[in-house]
Formats: sequence, C-alpha cells, structure tokens
Amino acid sequence: MKVVRIIVAILIVGFIAFLTTVQKPHPVPPIEEPPVPEMVKIAYDADNPPRIPILEYHNFGEVDSRWTRSPDTFYDDLLWLYNNDFRPISVDEFINMDFARLEPGTLPFVLTFDDASMDQFRYLSDESIDPRSAVAMLDKFHQDYPDFGPQATFFVLPGGFGQPERFERKIEYLRETGREVASHTYYHDDLSEISAEDIRATLQEAEDYIGFEMNSLAYPNGLFPDGEDEMAAIDEFVDAAFLVGARPSRLPNDPEFDAMMIPRIQAIDEEWVRHFNREFGETARSEVEFNFNPFVAGVEYVDEEPLPYETCKPFEFTPTSKGKTFWKYLAYKFNKLEVNNPKNLTYKNGEFHYTITGEEEQSLAGLFLSNSRHYRIKDFKNAILEANPESDFEPDDEVVIPDIPAFKLNHPITPKNPWGIYLTAYSAMSDQGPRLINQLKEKGGQLVVFDVKEIDGHVYFETDVPLAQSSNAQDHIQYPDLANFVKYWHEQGIYLTARIVIFKDINLTTNRPDLAIQSASGGPWATREGAVWLDPSNEETQDYILGLAEELAQSGVDEIQFDYIRFPTMGPVNETVYNFDEENIEKYEVIRNFIARVHDRLLPYESKLSLDVYGVIVWNNEYDSRSTGQKMACLGPYIDVVYPMVYPSHFGPGFAGYANPGDEPYYFVAESLRLFNKYLEGTNTEVRPWLQAFAWRVNNYGQWYVDAQVKATNDQGWKGYALWNAGNNYFY
Repeated sequence: MKVVRIIVAILIVGFIAFLTTVQKPHPVPPIEEPPVPEMVKIAYDADNPPRIPILEYHNFGEVDSRWTRSPDTFYDDLLWLYNNDFRPISVDEFINMDFARLEPGTLPFVLTFDDASMDQFRYLSDESIDPRSAVAMLDKFHQDYPDFGPQATFFVLPGGFGQPERFERKIEYLRETGREVASHTYYHDDLSEISAEDIRATLQEAEDYIGFEMNSLAYPNGLFPDGEDEMAAIDEFVDAAFLVGARPSRLPNDPEFDAMMIPRIQAIDEEWVRHFNREFGETARSEVEFNFNPFVAGVEYVDEEPLPYETCKPFEFTPTSKGKTFWKYLAYKFNKLEVNNPKNLTYKNGEFHYTITGEEEQSLAGLFLSNSRHYRIKDFKNAILEANPESDFEPDDEVVIPDIPAFKLNHPITPKNPWGIYLTAYSAMSDQGPRLINQLKEKGGQLVVFDVKEIDGHVYFETDVPLAQSSNAQDHIQYPDLANFVKYWHEQGIYLTARIVIFKDINLTTNRPDLAIQSASGGPWATREGAVWLDPSNEETQDYILGLAEELAQSGVDEIQFDYIRFPTMGPVNETVYNFDEENIEKYEVIRNFIARVHDRLLPYESKLSLDVYGVIVWNNEYDSRSTGQKMACLGPYIDVVYPMVYPSHFGPGFAGYANPGDEPYYFVAESLRLFNKYLEGTNTEVRPWLQAFAWRVNNYGQWYVDAQVKATNDQGWKGYALWNAGNNYFY
C-alpha cells in the first residue's frame, strides 16, 4: 500500500506541475490591463446606453403625495443622491455635455422644478427664505455638503412663486446662486392644442415677463404638438424641451437622443423604486444596482471595435482530453532525465570500455553517438581515436569510448527576445555551423534557426512517421541524432528553432501525387516553374506534419517554426482544385484550423510554435491574407511567435510610394511591425521578424543596413529578430 501511495502522490504532483508549467496561448488569451489614463474609456453598449436621470419636482408641503414632496423627504432624496455619488448639473451643462467640473467617477443628474409654486421658493415676513421651502433646503444641503453643487433648473410661470411683488428678487437670487430659470410657457398652455403662431406667442410672452431669453422648456402637463410647424416654433425659442416623467435620459450625443423630447423621472416613491431600487426613506449608499446604466463623469464611452482575432469565423474543434495530454506530458518529463547505460559497454576505472567484435555494422562513433556528448560522428570519431592512441581497432581489442556522461540531460533555453541567424542543415552539421554559432555568441546572440525539412521535402532527422519512410523522405539524413544536436547546443546556451517547410514539398508530391493540389484540367497542379504544392486541406498531409512536429518537440527543440504555411500565390492559381468547399470555407480557415490542431498536439511539450509569414500580408490584409490563407489575426491566438519576412527588397518597386523599397530598411521594417502589432492585438504572440542580411535590390548594402532594421524592430517594441542569408554569410 505504501508503494501505491507514493505512485499516486507522484502522479498528483506531476499533474499539478503540468497545469502550472504548460503555458500555451489560448483562443481568447488574457490581456494585461493598461494603465488607467485621465479619461477612462468604456465600451458603448447600444442595448444599454449610459443615461442621466433628470428629476422632476412640483409642489412642496408637509405631507407627501402624488405631486407633493415634504421638505424632510426632499432632504432625504438629496442625501441619498449624495451618498450614491450623484452630483447636480445644469440643463446647459447637460445639453453641452460639459462635465469638466465634476470629480471623475461621480454621476451627473439634473434637478428640475415645475410650475414655480410658492412652496418651492417663499420669502417670510422678515425677508428671510422659508427654511421649509425647496430653495432653502437646497441651500442648506449645499452648505452641509459643499461638493454637492447648487445647480437646479426652475421652469417658471408668471406669478413669481406665488409672491409677484418679490418676483424679480427671486429670479435674481436664483441666477446669482447658480440656478437656471427656464420656460413653462406663459399660461401653462396645452401645446398639443394650439397653433404654431400661438406657441410662439406664449413663449415670447413668458420671456418678456421673465426679462431674458430662456433656453429650455418643460411642456405643461407633458403635452407637446405633433405637427412639424408647431415643433419648429418651439425649436426657434429653446435648445431643449422636457417631458413629464418616463425614464432616465440618453446623452445628447446618443443617436437616439431628441432634444425636443427629453424624458424625466417624477421624484415620487414608486419612481425611485422603479429606476433606482431605492425604498422610501433610504439615504445610505445602495447595495443594489440601479435599473439603468448611469453615465459616469471622467469616462469616455466609445464604440468598441472587436479585437482583430474576434472577427475570425468560429470553428468546431475537439481538443485532446486533458487526461491524455497529461500522460504525454508526464512521459515527456520523465524522458528528460535519462540514465546513460549504453549496451555492450563496461564501466571501469572511470571510463566506458568496448570490446570490438569485428561484426559491427557501423563505426564505433556511429554505434554510440546517441550516448555521447557529440552530435557529429566526425567529432566523436576523433575523440575515440585520441582516447586510444595505441589501438589498431582490431577484433577482440578493448577500447575506451570517451565522452559518455552518466546522465543525459536536456535543459531548454528560455532567453527573452533572442536574436540570431539562420543555418541550413548542411551548414549546421559542417564546420561552418559551430564557427558561425560561436561568432553569434561572441556578439550576444542566442538564436539559431536550423533546417530540418526544406522545399525538397527531405526530412533531415531520423523519424518514425510512416509517410516519411514510405515516401523516401529519409534519403538525406543530416542529423544522425537530433536530440544530441539539441542537447549539445543547449549546453552552450543556444536557443534552437527547428525550421520545417510545410506545403511546398517536391519529394512528397512526387511520391504521392494524390496529396498534391489538383488541376482543373487533371493531374497535380503546378506553378509555371513546375513547382508542385501539397494540398493544405488534405488531412493525411496535415497528419504527416503533425507527426513530424511532435517528434521535433520530443527532441527538446525550443521552438518549431513552420515555413510555407500557406497556399500558393504564383502561377495559374485559378486552375487549382482543393480538398475543401471553396465556396463556403475561406483559405485562412483551413490554415487556422490546422494550426489549432498543431497547437493542441504540442501542449504536452515545452517547444514553442512559430510561423514564417509574408511581411506584406498586413499591408493589404484582406487581399493578401485571402490568397495566402495567412490571416494574422486568426493565427495569432494559436502560436507563440511569428516571423514576418519584412525584407525591404521584397516589396515591389513603387510600393508605398518608394521607387526602390530595398533602399528604405527602416521604414519598411518599422511600418510592417506596427501593422503586425495592430493585427495581433489581444493575443500573446511575440513578433520576431526576419531581417534582410543580403544585398539583393539594395544600392548601398552594408552593416548600416542591418542596424537600421534592428533599430526599426526595437522602436516597435520588439528586441528579438533573426537574420536571413541563404548562403549563411553573416559575420565578416
């Protein structure tokens, strides 16, 4: 039982480690919150737009009723508004959306009073203001809470609040204390029943009586005309007209806002409940949400455009179960630590020894390369010769096999923003490879992108994928032991990216023409130069690549880079016939769906997934992404790194107005990366560009040319990059 408990504990710990260490991008990756600017931006929701409540009061008395509010209840109303961050604004501020004086985070509202009743504003016999009148209550509240402004709007009628002899004095007081005086017509007219001429007359009489122009109007009893001429007459006098009751108002910049039909909320108990969820007598901060979306001062409501990846068509995909992924992860982790116990070797005196039988099918270096510290047979052979200077390597001779470590460890390299170079498979395995890599290290670089499969279709490492073996893809092995190659350079601190060409494959299309893109005229389709491409939508082809990618991940490479991960764009592309419904499925969906499968397959491993893409696809994104299938926004959520090929010389003459783009290294790299940043917004994808390290189409090529591209990369927020030179000529 104790053994069982130990095994269970190991599995649990392993599963926790799996969940915490497997970090892969997600279709909707988390986005780091940006610093909050002075003006906070919030997405505008057309279904629930921000609103400003406009409260409507009428009479004041000692008993609350339908049209009457008691002074104590009114004070409670103000206190509840204050405690819930509401602050008063004038009608003029509302119409002009001028909220500059409000503290950010507060909620503006408009306080209005209709009919100019005496209990709204009464002078006592001693010429003081009645403390139980609305104006006195407002003054008192402003005194008690100075950050709650005095703003209010009074829609008045002739009669001077019931005290005509004090009319001018009251109007002057209201305006001096920051209140607005607005129109309620002259006779409290039913504007739905009178002509345009009579409307003009009553509004003019009201202004003449008050003594100044009034910019807003409250419709008496909420009644308004339905004729165009009558409404035009009102519009001649005022900038805003208010209804009686209804709901909180939209903002003046809202497409559905009507300045001549502004709704208000009657400040009676049932309306407080309906709109604010406030029960009678409540004054404390509310613990429940309002039944509308209040506008917040200091916030800019913007039409939020979806992030680029959110515009991609959805697709059905069933990922590998977490359990199966976990077991693969666990096996991979256990295999990372191998006890080096090569067969047929004996260990004595601190060295491994081997007795030659004379029947070996390959050299001693070939027999034990996978157990050694070497990745090239040439180097290992020399080490064996040096370790056995007296031996003739005859049958029955016992010889020393050097450089066999006790354990085989492979530690992944995780530099931040590495930069480096590209190597062909031939360079990587020749003397040129170590020389260039050592020069790279001296200059501070850590990244090496090396070929494992090129356009010729040959797979340069030993693979168990059946299609690679049946199609003769193994005829040109360059890496006798890829895992040893990876382990060796990891020990030197090199970050390794295995470049694998995907859909341009001469070998496979030759041996399996049924996997090629087909021609409408019959047989495999080819470019004018005779190049044949694999059909990216063919599931057998995709499975072939998936198998190779998984083996690369198991070898321990830090990154797997897909090149030619696209549809062909040159030649008679109108004659192509694919294995998918081109009328209903776009090319980018084929590429995206395949990459999602690769992403899923690589989850148990530590290798990142990266893609090489055309630099031009983000300049004219719709056209180029449609033809190549490389729609960056849709690929971004499933990859770790993108390598845009932003070589200036590859932009055609006249592109972006430049006669020779090859002579503009800074501009074309900087602008390309700016656009890649835009289309990858919302994803975790790192941009690591391919930079031009060759002189084609450049009039004055030199180190300055590379430096200009590096500066452009840095200026767009990225430090990592890779230099491309097909001949691997980098350092002079």
